[in-house]
Amino acid sequence: GFLKKERSKLRASDSYVHSNAAERRKALMTSVLSVFSERAHRHYFTALWLPCLHHAAAAALHLHILHRIGDVILPHLTNPLVVADHLSGCFSSGGLVAVLALHGIFLLMLDHGLEYPQYYQQLYTLVTPDAFASRHRYDLFRLLDLSTSSLRVPSYIAAAFVKKVARVALLSPAPVLYFALPFIRKVLQRHPNCLALIHRSSKEAVEAADGAAETGEAEQPKKLGKIAKEEAQRLTASLFDGNDPFLEEASLEACHALHSTLWELTALERHFIPTVPLMVSAFGSTAEDQAPLRYEKTYARLFTAEVTRPISKSQLPTVAYREPQEEDGASAVLLV
Repeated sequence: GFLKKERSKLRASDSYVHSNAAERRKALMTSVLSVFSERAHRHYFTALWLPCLHHAAAAALHLHILHRIGDVILPHLTNPLVVADHLSGCFSSGGLVAVLALHGIFLLMLDHGLEYPQYYQQLYTLVTPDAFASRHRYDLFRLLDLSTSSLRVPSYIAAAFVKKVARVALLSPAPVLYFALPFIRKVLQRHPNCLALIHRSSKEAVEAADGAAETGEAEQPKKLGKIAKEEAQRLTASLFDGNDPFLEEASLEACHALHSTLWELTALERHFIPTVPLMVSAFGSTAEDQAPLRYEKTYARLFTAEVTRPISKSQLPTVAYREPQEEDGASAVLLV
């Protein structure tokens, strides 16, 4: 057919015969055959989007590009790692830009072998009340779940995320709890070493099973190991004196989350939304939670669910009426 004739004509030309491999690839890209070549389409797609990424950094369009880069742009680039430096810079900048760049960084690490040693530390710094209240918090929730789903995540990292999510959830909108509480429970189930955060009943310190978490070294001299153990015991014992050793602003290694406890769950037992105390009570069960996490709860959805909930006639709200006395004034008092 047409393509076969064009390919034969190109290969028979003098310029193609006397060229090297790189020049032949370039000739194929500029010929009519490129219209039907997936490689050529990827080449031109990459050539179009790379300048857009660099020139849109200071524009409002940048946020829209970052929001879609993982699903729309990365799969069609010739080499997705060419945007690694750009995404790393966005991820390190913090704030909303970092939240939107998170998905792209995660895909590069998962599918294309990108090495990012500070990934968990940067992700940890994004767990803030402002991020949990933003409209893009669902992306952060989803990546938090995916990033901590591996059993190879060290227990001190898992404990740090559990503790900080619980602390931030106290200062965040109520719908966030529909993600935060099931997320905390799932992480505790994946990492049994972190169960001491909800079952700690003695002053005995918990040591990370995946190495010396507080110092980050695989093997320590015996003297340093003894000092670290004594420090861990001191921090754990301070809990029973009413002092939480957790340092929210510190790094993953220095926040002492593994020596703390989830007292935030006790505070949530009296939450004004009836479902929240029920979710807290589930922490007392040993059954594995198989339910998927709910990322997109909002006040509007909670209100709609409440006003459309069927009310049984046997469980109608209690209304009491008291006759006003003369000293109470002219109006009656309605007690609900």
